[in-house]
Amino acid sequence: MTKKLNIFFISTLLFLILGWKLNRLLLPGINTVLWDMHIYFMVLFSSLIVFMLPKKLNQSDLLIIFLILFLILSSILRLILYKTNSDEIYYLVNYLLPVFFYFWGRYLILKNEFKRIDNHIILLFIFLIIIECFNYISANFITNDLIHRNLGNELFQGSRAFTSDLNRADFPIIFNIVYRPLGISLTQYATSCLLLAMSFYLLFLSEKKFSSIFLFSIIGILLVFFYAVGTTYLIFLVAVFISIPGKKLIKLIFLPLMIIGSVVILFSKQVIKLYLFIFDFLKNISVSSDSLFYFFFGGGYTAYSAIAGEIFLLTLPFILGVFPFGILLYLLYINIFNRKNEFFNIKIFLMIIFLCSFHYNTIFMYPNSLIFFFFIGYLSSMNEKTKKFL
Repeated sequence: MTKKLNIFFISTLLFLILGWKLNRLLLPGINTVLWDMHIYFMVLFSSLIVFMLPKKLNQSDLLIIFLILFLILSSILRLILYKTNSDEIYYLVNYLLPVFFYFWGRYLILKNEFKRIDNHIILLFIFLIIIECFNYISANFITNDLIHRNLGNELFQGSRAFTSDLNRADFPIIFNIVYRPLGISLTQYATSCLLLAMSFYLLFLSEKKFSSIFLFSIIGILLVFFYAVGTTYLIFLVAVFISIPGKKLIKLIFLPLMIIGSVVILFSKQVIKLYLFIFDFLKNISVSSDSLFYFFFGGGYTAYSAIAGEIFLLTLPFILGVFPFGILLYLLYINIFNRKNEFFNIKIFLMIIFLCSFHYNTIFMYPNSLIFFFFIGYLSSMNEKTKKFL
């Protein structure tokens, strides 16, 4: 079993190096070879994971299998109709391959290795927070070009809207300008969301105040603030509200503070403009002649280009199709709200990643998507084990 856990840890490190572009901190001359290697590794790893299916499938297993099948079939259908080969490859890498990591999380927990896995995850999250601290500090306080600032264009050869590795933002109320690197998730929004989710995971896992785990959770939350992403600020307030223990009276006391904080963020970070984004989104749907096809069968990046606005969560049913989107929602429901008082650190992680996607894509970005589906598999197995002892 130790060998299997070593494989888990090695595969995680490989994914960090190849898939999450952390090597940009060390290699200013990075090119697309590493991105290609990352794809081959993901395909190989996903293919092997299929053989780790449990003998007895539960409800979540069947839902994941249906999700995978639908994503593959819809991609084939789009290839026939639209002949968008390059878009489909990119879509499958980002939206399909991470789903397979559900079975990796499910398999490892069924083998009763959750304690060692938890330790590996803690080390991984601390490592990511440290790396991102260095990334942020080097972007704002170091004059030398330690990070390759044109990373996005080189990696994606101009196929995505990355003109540099940095953009600028201001803090609410203070209005100090900061430089935000793309970060470990390759967008500022997905990176700040992941930092928030990891920080809350560590916070609720730490048994003692001022322990190393607690310390890194606080560092992660501070880093989220420095990233100055309005949507992540809002989800932070929501996560605090959800996480308040005890009686409902405490939540009622915190509720006015959350509302006031939300109003400040909405106006200072101009998130209030979301209603304009929704209007544009509805307009794009009405103009597009293929909206119904996208909605029922999934439009992939073709749909994203045609109707997407700034509200990613509303666009997601058109990217995946309404049935896969419903499967994803139901998967979260049966695993998060099953035995509410258990595994809260994992459940709050999943909720943060999902809620942050309301504005921008924070689910189907590496490494968010890998950890997201891994944790769903983790919960699925733990819920199954818990039922056996009842």
